[in-house]
Amino acid sequence: MCKAAQMGANVKNICFFSGDITRCGGTERVAVQIASALADMDEKYEITIISLMEAAESPFFDIPCNVRRHVLLSKPISPINRAILHFSSVLYRLIGFIRHNHIDIIIDVDGVLDVFSLPAKIFTKVKVISWEHFNFYADLGNKYRSYIKRLSARFADYIIVLTEEDKGYHEKELNLKCPIEFIYNPLHMGCEVSYNTDSRKIISVGRLNTQKGFDMLIDAARIVFAKHKDWSWMIVGEGEEKEVLENKVKEYNLDKHIFFKGNTKNIEDYYKDAAIFVLTSRFEGFGLVITEAKLYRLPVVSFECKAGPKELIRNQHNGFLIPCFDIEMMADKINLLIENDQLRVRFSDNAYDDTAKYDYPAVLQKWEKIFHSL
Repeated sequence: MCKAAQMGANVKNICFFSGDITRCGGTERVAVQIASALADMDEKYEITIISLMEAAESPFFDIPCNVRRHVLLSKPISPINRAILHFSSVLYRLIGFIRHNHIDIIIDVDGVLDVFSLPAKIFTKVKVISWEHFNFYADLGNKYRSYIKRLSARFADYIIVLTEEDKGYHEKELNLKCPIEFIYNPLHMGCEVSYNTDSRKIISVGRLNTQKGFDMLIDAARIVFAKHKDWSWMIVGEGEEKEVLENKVKEYNLDKHIFFKGNTKNIEDYYKDAAIFVLTSRFEGFGLVITEAKLYRLPVVSFECKAGPKELIRNQHNGFLIPCFDIEMMADKINLLIENDQLRVRFSDNAYDDTAKYDYPAVLQKWEKIFHSL
């Protein structure tokens, strides 16, 4: 018998609905983190993660035993956008799951999943939270996304976005009929780490796709390594553009400076070994890797893209914000940090400024406030 059934209405039965929780992206990582933290609150929440489908046999990020895990479709659909073609089957299974497991609140880990959860409200008493992990203007190649956002604005019980900036975009563009709030992605502050002043390495982290702008990174690196041949650049991540990017590195004769490290569960080892973190994204939903870099006291250089970096970086205090997409200025600021040890150390010393708002207690307090309101 589930905890909710045993203890009564005081326990909220909450389900995180993911496209595929086995993936290794930041969206999946944060969903697992929040779900795990809530599950650890004894006798308050019964937590479940359900995937629309799962391509891998096991999740990339460890899910604790006190978080239940289910999947709706037995066979993966590729690309995942085609799941809409199985609307009736998915909706039928989702309604059955909600009823059987007495789900009080379903949190769509990507607003596009509202296309299934919102109709499920008609047949159940479930409350739907639409959790947007990308900024309002990012459609990610899904022609349905813009339309679904308008449905969510009217029929969801709550919309959660990742930044105050993106909340403003939603309020500007949508006729909202439900509350909206921004909640930052959480960060374990833990023990302070030391900055590696002897490092001659730059690090960037993210999926190797168009969004993350690694093509522009290589253009900037070409300028940087023309002056600083004793430095190197680590790129941590996998993605569909890996071969194209590797070929560009070879074309620029940068294969002795730029190294593709693939996915890793030990990302902290790369952060600890680096001197500078760089983000060249065309757009973001938050910029989780920026907060991680700050946790390891790294000076950050980032394009001021929508949405996130300007809320995470204090320009010229613990990093540099670069106008989108000025590759020469990006390279100039990286060169400035390379050539000025004292500036790097100063930015590193200021890295923790304003990070309390990402700490788990602050983040979970906002989540709980929304649960209670529902």
